[in-house]
Amino acid sequence: MTADRGILTRRVLLQCAAAAGTMVLGAARGETALVGPENDPTLFAAGPVGSETGAWARLLLASLAGGMPSGGLLKLRYSGGQDGVTVANQFDARAMADGSQALLFPGCVALALMAGDGRAQFDFGHFLPLLALASTDVVMLRGGLNVPHRPGPVRLVCGTAPQPEHTALLALDLLQIDAVAVPHVADPLDAVRAGTVDAVFVRGSDVPGKVAALAEAGLEPAFTTGLVDARVAPQAARALRDVPDLLSLLAPAQRTEDTRVAAWRAVAAASALDLVLALPRLSTASSVANWRRACRETMGDDAIEREVYSRALLVLSEQEIAMAMQAMRADAPAQLTFRRWLADRLNWRPA
Repeated sequence: MTADRGILTRRVLLQCAAAAGTMVLGAARGETALVGPENDPTLFAAGPVGSETGAWARLLLASLAGGMPSGGLLKLRYSGGQDGVTVANQFDARAMADGSQALLFPGCVALALMAGDGRAQFDFGHFLPLLALASTDVVMLRGGLNVPHRPGPVRLVCGTAPQPEHTALLALDLLQIDAVAVPHVADPLDAVRAGTVDAVFVRGSDVPGKVAALAEAGLEPAFTTGLVDARVAPQAARALRDVPDLLSLLAPAQRTEDTRVAAWRAVAAASALDLVLALPRLSTASSVANWRRACRETMGDDAIEREVYSRALLVLSEQEIAMAMQAMRADAPAQLTFRRWLADRLNWRPA
């Protein structure tokens, strides 16, 4: 609903030639170069150039390169489809233990693992996350929650294959609100205005802006997934100040005894993690220190700070990153519940 905005960081970012292409940024010189030795530091973006992850990779590249030793050379490579599963597999299987390679991926890659998708062969236990951005996710609903008699089921923008929108559909099931999935909606805002959609799951960049547009079109913020934090995203905190989080709407017994709630927690955590930068778990101490310093300097870059603020995103601390990664690694009962829910609710089964 909102377009990604490009910015220039400390050094000039140059266009990438193709989705499978490679960029090398000479941070000290602000120029491109041919692909260097195999041990040059490389940032792998999980997705094509046009993906949101690819856009973030371009935004972060110069600042990350500036924090790297040996002249600051940092290659950028794009790989795989929009969900990032392909490159996550490749990174897990082939990433060098010397820490010369880092992966930038969206949290929603975890949904393929939860769903038992045969394509997903990676293990988050092999990743060491160093940087993460999270969004404040909210379900917008026509009439809000206080509608005693709805004329029909709530029509939610949602496909059948595992995706972040399942956070909203599963939440509506937990609240016993009759809902149906409406897939293949080109523009949710237009669909709301046309009256063909009653609910939208809002996530990612500029949640407050999207909420305002949908509210003007007739939807109300019904509940959030729980991450409303004013530290870096005060505009989100203001926009959603009086909106309850889902868990507060559930009975205590349901929160502890309904295995669907455990599945929902994992799906919601994966959906809220917009971006994660990780190294292989067994990377050398020196390489981890180099990347950690580069991440710290990047998040302190004025242009990056402005971009994160304008998108109403939250920069997680290392402790928060670890907690978020743990939350989206659903245990076996939660995974089984999610897979059964996908099969029963949406007739989806892994290939």
